[in-house]
Amino acid sequence: YYLLLRPDLSYRPEAVGFTPSEPHRTYVQFSVMPAKVAEFEASSRAWVEAYGRHGVDHGFRLYQYITGADLPMYLLVKNARDEAHAAAMAAQLEATLGAENGRLMEQTGSTLRSVREMRGRVRPELSYPVLTGGS
Repeated sequence: YYLLLRPDLSYRPEAVGFTPSEPHRTYVQFSVMPAKVAEFEASSRAWVEAYGRHGVDHGFRLYQYITGADLPMYLLVKNARDEAHAAAMAAQLEATLGAENGRLMEQTGSTLRSVREMRGRVRPELSYPVLTGGS
């Protein structure tokens, strides 16, 4: 697979980079109905706007799969210190967004063929981070 970071569909993507202090990752793979890509991207922008309006302090990155067997697909990535921290952030987000959370989930869900959630950890000692912005 080749993935393309979609900063226009991400919220504070710079906060989700290679962060050894927050090695836990939640990955959510969205398989989008081919006829509903524009709706999916519109719902992703609505999530970004809602996070911003409510002052959510943690971000997410949304990547678009460019190659693969089951396109169109997107990958959402969030980071946390550990599994408990990820769960606490998810609960806090739901409480912060209130009823809007359910509406956004319905809007996004109506565009999807399937959703697959995975969890993992970044291994700094086995990783080669790409640094940007400096010489």
